[in-house]
Amino acid sequence: MTPNTKSHRAQKRDGREESKQPVVNGPAKRTRAKGPKPGGQAPTPVQMTPERAEARRQRSAQVSAGFDMAVRPDLRPPTSPPAGQQAATDLRNAPVESAESSVEAPTMSGSMGIESTGDKQQTVGQDSQQNRPKTSESEGDQVSNVPAEQYIIPFDRAPLAARGERIIFGAVFTDPNPDDYEIRYTAVGGTFNSRSGAATVTHQGVAVYNQDFFIPSGWTGNSTVRVTMQLRRRADNHVMRTETWNFGNKPYYPTKMAQVESTGERDLPAVYSYDIGPARKTGTAPFYEHQTILEKFQVERISNIKPEDIKPEFVKQHGLTSKGAISAHFGVGGSGQNGTFTVDALDRIYDQHGGHADVSGLVAQLKKPKEIWLDLPQTYESQPGVQLGKYTVRRIRKTDGSWKVKKW
Repeated sequence: MTPNTKSHRAQKRDGREESKQPVVNGPAKRTRAKGPKPGGQAPTPVQMTPERAEARRQRSAQVSAGFDMAVRPDLRPPTSPPAGQQAATDLRNAPVESAESSVEAPTMSGSMGIESTGDKQQTVGQDSQQNRPKTSESEGDQVSNVPAEQYIIPFDRAPLAARGERIIFGAVFTDPNPDDYEIRYTAVGGTFNSRSGAATVTHQGVAVYNQDFFIPSGWTGNSTVRVTMQLRRRADNHVMRTETWNFGNKPYYPTKMAQVESTGERDLPAVYSYDIGPARKTGTAPFYEHQTILEKFQVERISNIKPEDIKPEFVKQHGLTSKGAISAHFGVGGSGQNGTFTVDALDRIYDQHGGHADVSGLVAQLKKPKEIWLDLPQTYESQPGVQLGKYTVRRIRKTDGSWKVKKW
C-alpha cells in the first residue's frame, strides 16, 4: 500500500491481482478527529483546508481487503496499485506478480476486496497508525527481525459500526519464515466467524485475508466493542505487533453513493472513488467519516462468449451448451472475498479492482480472436441488509492480450 489512508476498503477489493495489496509507507502519523461517543452526538468537524484535503485523499487511497482468495484456491497475492494509490481491492486469480500486497497488492480497499479470485475486495483505511515503523513491542528486537507489514484492515482504528453488522478484518505481513508466527484476534463485545462464535481466533502464519467479526445484534453503543490483533512469535509467544480497534455506534446511515470515475474502459488495475451521501441538513462535512461500509459480490461469469464462438469439436467434446457451462469449464465463477471499507474525511471510499482469471485456455479454443468479458456483480451496504450501491465490475481481455476494466 502506498500511503495509508482513511478509506477502509480500498479499502477491497475485488482483488484478483490486487488481492486485495500494498506495502505501506505512508505519511507521518496524524491526529484525527474523534468519532462520536456511543449514543452521543457527532463531534464538530475539523476545518478542511485544500492541503488537508489532499493529504487525506492520498491516505484514503489505501486498500481494503476484499479478495476472492478465500473463495478461489488458485488465487495469488495481488500486485501493488499505482504509486500513491491504495484502495480496496478485488484481487481475483491474480498472477504471482507481486506478493503484495495487494490486497491490495495494489495495495490493497480495500477494499478488500481485495477480489482476488474475483474482485475484492480491496477496503481503504482512515488515518491511523498504519504508517508507523514496523518495530517489535519489546526492546532489543531489531526491525529486521519483525515481519514486514503489507496491510492491516480496517485502516480506521476508531470505526463507526451498526448493531448486528459484520466487519471484515485482514492483516498481511511478509517474512522468510512465516510459520514462525501467528496472528491472534481477541474481541470484547463481539464474536468471530458467526454470531455465536468465539471471542478469540488464531491464524498460523503471517497472513489473514478475511476474518469476520460480528457486532452484537442488541448493541446500543453504550457498551464496549473492541478488537485487538497481535502478531506473535510462536516459539515464545512474544508479541511483535499490536493493533486495536475501538468501535463507536453509527448515529445515522448514508443512503447514496456515486462513482466519481468514468464508466468507460480503464487500464487494469484501477482505483474507483465513491462519494458517500447525501449531505445532511445540519452540520458540516464530513458527515460519514469513520463509518464502515461492507462490500459483497455475487458470482463472476463470462458474459459475451457463446458456444458458437468456440471451435465446434471442443464444444461437442465438453458439452459447452451455454455461457454458464463455458464459465464453469474455464474456471470462471468465483464470488470473491468481500471486505470492509471506512469513509474518509472527504466522505469517500476507494475501491481498487485488479487481477483476473486465467482465460488462456478459452483464448486457444476460440474460432477467431474476440474480447472476453468477465462480469462480477458487486453491492455495498452501510446499514446491515440495506443496499447502498450496486455495480458491475467487467474485466476485459482484449484481443492483443492486454486487460481493461470498466465499472458501472
